[in-house]
Amino acid sequence: MTPLLLRWIAALYWIALTVLLLAPDPWGLFGIRHPPAGGWFFGPHFGCFVLLGGLVCCARFPGRPTAWAGALVGYAVAVEFAQALVPTRTVQWQDVTANLAGLACGALIGWAALRVRTDSH
Repeated sequence: MTPLLLRWIAALYWIALTVLLLAPDPWGLFGIRHPPAGGWFFGPHFGCFVLLGGLVCCARFPGRPTAWAGALVGYAVAVEFAQALVPTRTVQWQDVTANLAGLACGALIGWAALRVRTDSH
């Protein structure tokens, strides 16, 4: 996959993730009945951010990797706090934790994938 295509995929996924995280009923966008209130759903946040971290890492956007890491961490925290402005959404520290843990895992997976690809050439 070309770097340009991977960058487009990463950017479009990042936009789609933002829409989902700021939608009043993200489950309803897929025709899924909302899970019962009060539950802690680590998995969806973690999984979404694993994919984001991996895509951004593998896309190798221009600029310093530390700047991109900072931008992703800032995004993971800011998007959760932005949910306070969305009806039916709340800010939850557990979600921030899941977002950050997912980013870290995704970045590690992306870094490992890049290493394997580089070592095989």
